[in-house]
Amino acid sequence: MKILILGGFLGSGKTTVLLDLAKYLTGTVHVDKTKVVIIENEVSESGIDSRLFENDYKVENMFSGCVCCTFTGEFEWALTKISRDYEPEWLIIEATGLAYPDAIKETIVSTLNITPGVLTLVDAKRWFRFLVALKDFVMSQLVEANVIFINKSDLVSYDDAVKIEESVLGINPDMKVLKTTATTGFTDEFWSDVISGMGV
Repeated sequence: MKILILGGFLGSGKTTVLLDLAKYLTGTVHVDKTKVVIIENEVSESGIDSRLFENDYKVENMFSGCVCCTFTGEFEWALTKISRDYEPEWLIIEATGLAYPDAIKETIVSTLNITPGVLTLVDAKRWFRFLVALKDFVMSQLVEANVIFINKSDLVSYDDAVKIEESVLGINPDMKVLKTTATTGFTDEFWSDVISGMGV
C-alpha cells in the first residue's frame, strides 16, 4: 500500500486536487476491486463533510475503484482497519486545514511502518497574509512536504508567483514546487511526475 497525505489551508483547493488525483490513480480499470481509499477528515459545520460523520466509520463509493472513508474514532484504528479490510493499492489522506502533516506522517510510520508522501497546497492569493499571521503554523504545514502546489496561481501576477515560490523554498528548499490552477485539471503526465517526486 502506498500512502499520500494531502495538506493545505482551508480554501486552498484540496478537494479539487483530491478528486483529480484519485481519478488518475484509479484510471479506467480495476472496476471490481478497490484501488484507492480516501480518508476524509475535513470537518465543516455545513456541507457534505460534516454530514458524513454520523458513525465512527462510514464508507461512500465515489467512482469506479475508489471509496471515501470518514471517521470520528482513533486515526490509528482507522489506518489499521482500512489496511486490513480494503487492502488498497493507494491510500490518500486529506488532512483538515488545521492539521499538522508532520504529525500525521509520524502516526502512519509508527502504525503501519509505511513512509507516506506529502503533497501540500498553498493559496497563492493568501500566501503572504497567512505567512504573516500564522508563520509557525504555515512552516509546520510545509516542513515535511515532498511537493508543494502554489495553487490559484492564475489569480496573482507572474512577479508575485515568483516571490511566493522563493518564499516557500525558503522554508523547505528540498521540496518540489509547482504553480498550479486546480480548477483546469491535470494531465496524466503531470500526476506521474508529481508522484515520482514524492518517492512513494
